[in-house]
Amino acid sequence: MAPPTIIDSHIHLWPASAANPAGHGWMNEGDMLTKEHVLSDYCKAAKQDAKDESSPKVRGVVYVETDRRLEETTGRALHEWAHQPTEEIKFLRSIVEKQHGERDADLLLGLVPWAPVNQGVDVFEDWLKHAEQTAGPETWSRIKGFRFLLQAITDQNVFESLVFSEGFISVLKSFRGKGRNLSFDVGVDQHSGGVWQLEALVKVIERVHAGVEEDEKVIFILSEFPSNLPTSKRPIQEADKSSL
Repeated sequence: MAPPTIIDSHIHLWPASAANPAGHGWMNEGDMLTKEHVLSDYCKAAKQDAKDESSPKVRGVVYVETDRRLEETTGRALHEWAHQPTEEIKFLRSIVEKQHGERDADLLLGLVPWAPVNQGVDVFEDWLKHAEQTAGPETWSRIKGFRFLLQAITDQNVFESLVFSEGFISVLKSFRGKGRNLSFDVGVDQHSGGVWQLEALVKVIERVHAGVEEDEKVIFILSEFPSNLPTSKRPIQEADKSSL
């Protein structure tokens, strides 16, 4: 019997140039993750190179952003303070354009990079233009949505002040319409942040979806969902990235 074929909907990669604290603020010298992680490593770990009939066949993957380091924004141009996220897109482009081999390019079906959803519509739109130019047409066509990690904001007042702001809501609303159909990966963590983060995001989703036709609503993606939230508070569309 042939092994099952899957699409891995959430993987992280980074080149050697970003495998350090300057590339990722959460990395520490000597940690096991502070080294290059590319698709050849993934294929080896997923036993794609071995003739193992029990291992699922990976038809493709969806790359999700890796929380690249951001610089101080005050008084600096976007391409300067968002240098590392720009480098992330360049890295993805190098894969798509077969600089790492044809197999890697074929595997990378979808991309979910970072975006500054916390800085208002004008900055978000500037970032989209910059990101599209950096990515080039083929890589840009594989971008399915964006992720922004909110989980590190553990002060509830600060968290809610951001996510309930008009600027934040307006950015998320702009993920759909005008030829766009982007998803938002919700970067919250009920374990480190608390269930209140998820409860706040439910209210955000309700505001973003208010008055919007069902087939025009922005899709919000959660990696995990707590079982103890009331069913009545689940207006989240379960996005199946394997349909890419």
